Amino acid sequence: MPQTTIQQLAALSDLLAARREPILGAWRKMDRADPEQMSGRALTIGQFLDHIPPILDAYELRLRSCPGGVDARAADIEKKQEGVKHGQHRWQQGYRLKELITECGHLHLCLFEELGSLGSALPELEPATLMEAHLQLLHLIHDTISESATQY
Repeated sequence: MPQTTIQQLAALSDLLAARREPILGAWRKMDRADPEQMSGRALTIGQFLDHIPPILDAYELRLRSCPGGVDARAADIEKKQEGVKHGQHRWQQGYRLKELITECGHLHLCLFEELGSLGSALPELEPATLMEAHLQLLHLIHDTISESATQY
């Protein structure tokens, strides 16, 4: 990966970290607005967010890390462990499998939209940077759903 892309991914990671609260707020609002998402409505904000902030920490670390490096592997391990914890937490709260998968889909959409907004606001971001951020986002959501659903 060119050095510029690595630097831009690190900067993008910092921007996402700075936008964490609005991202999580948009995710909760989207999930609550979905008429089929019943279980999450009874949760406090702390219960709803539960293991998602550490999962986002792992995503941000992954963006800052060189692919295949030690930090990238550590981020992957953290992401999977938090996905397992998230799934266990949701099953204890009475979620159905469909609700869990939909909830992860809502998170994916919010992060996808945030990346799109950042890409539009920062025309200096290289297409390769945004493509890598989206690829890592796909891995994040896939792993979160897989690890969470395994707990079902």
